[in-house]
Amino acid sequence: MLDSLGLGGTAESVYRALIRQPGITIAEIISTLNLHEAEVRESLDALADLTLIRRSWQDPDLLLPVNPEVALHVILAERQADLVRRQQEIEEIRAAAARLASDYASEYPYGRGRAFELLTSVEAVRIRMDELVAATERETLAFAPGGPQTAENRAASRPLAASLLARGIAMKTIYLDSLRNDPGSLEHAHWLSEKGGETRTAPILPLRLQIFDRQCALVPIKPEDSSQGAILVEEAGVVSAL
Repeated sequence: MLDSLGLGGTAESVYRALIRQPGITIAEIISTLNLHEAEVRESLDALADLTLIRRSWQDPDLLLPVNPEVALHVILAERQADLVRRQQEIEEIRAAAARLASDYASEYPYGRGRAFELLTSVEAVRIRMDELVAATERETLAFAPGGPQTAENRAASRPLAASLLARGIAMKTIYLDSLRNDPGSLEHAHWLSEKGGETRTAPILPLRLQIFDRQCALVPIKPEDSSQGAILVEEAGVVSAL
């Protein structure tokens, strides 16, 4: 019951012993609870820090339990004040993020808020991918043509994939059959499966494609050269067709 205050079961047992047996000594606590002296003294120190026990005015060697409603009143007030401070910090962070997002949008205005957004570099695609992954709530669907993946591409994709799967988001990917002939790419597909992703292969795929929550899709500007960037499609009819 007191673990939310940072006290373990031993400290709670000591506190209850003091309540049940007023005037109990440290030696008697050790004997009654079958504890080591160090455990008891550590528990008493923790209880004293929370003002749950105090020494008797008449007998300084006598330890007395304090009514928890009185002792914890100050702690509860401090916790409530801390919650208020944390809430204020959250609101400040939210406001700062909104201001930064506004500044970001003013620097990269192209296509934002439209049905299509043009991303003209690999870096722009990766930045937008990070944003899409963070916003995804249910699933991602992907075509991954191009045959065996390079070690660099596999390494770069894992943090995003791990982030999605750790949040319980379904991740379904279709590769070319030729993937089975490349040990590194095959190992990556097995890694995805072990983490909870679903992988399949097909003899042919039309183009590289990734769909997020069936609401938006990333397709390459030039299917034969993904380094030329991508188009983010948010038009519902187009995404449904894909």
